[in-house]
Amino acid sequence: MNERLDALPEEKRKNILSAALTEFAEHGYTNASTNRIVKAAGISKGLLFHYFENKRKLFLYVLDHTINQLMQKLSAYTTDLSGDFFEQIGQYALIKMRIGIEEPEMYHILYDVYVNLPKNIKDDLMQRYGQILSDSRKDFVKTMDTSRLREGVTAETAINLIVDFLDGYYQRNIDYYKTKTPDELLEYINDMMDDIMGYLNIIKRGLYKDES
Repeated sequence: MNERLDALPEEKRKNILSAALTEFAEHGYTNASTNRIVKAAGISKGLLFHYFENKRKLFLYVLDHTINQLMQKLSAYTTDLSGDFFEQIGQYALIKMRIGIEEPEMYHILYDVYVNLPKNIKDDLMQRYGQILSDSRKDFVKTMDTSRLREGVTAETAINLIVDFLDGYYQRNIDYYKTKTPDELLEYINDMMDDIMGYLNIIKRGLYKDES
């Protein structure tokens, strides 16, 4: 929340947010220019720093807005997930791709957070948004048919295994992602999802009881 900014007329506030969103989406955090932002928003640089002490705080404000908007969309799209837990994971991933196509600037900002953001800021973001990640895991635990799990395997263990696999998968491919623009990555993501689902099916066979 930014009380100074919230006190502005809605149109001016939207202009500042839109200009900053576009700048961070096109140039990333490191290369974003506050000079370009104030020019696009039609305000002075002094006024921008009256509302935000520095570029980092402006970026965090834009990121808060981005995550709130995307979480609302994600919540609306995921009300009709069907099938077992692993099928829902696949549907969830496809929904995230769809949102990325619908909201390219927001997707570009999250892409930059994952691929290019300095580590010290990433660590701050994990503290800032760690609860959101934790809550999303709990939501998926609720969808799992625990009666199908092998003896000794809990829903939490299964979720942690899958999240660790996905994190490892993305880390293994991070150098490839860096050679692609966000738009090129969206075109590749269908093949990536087929690859991920293949691994998830292997994990599924390991976690679920034999049904033969």
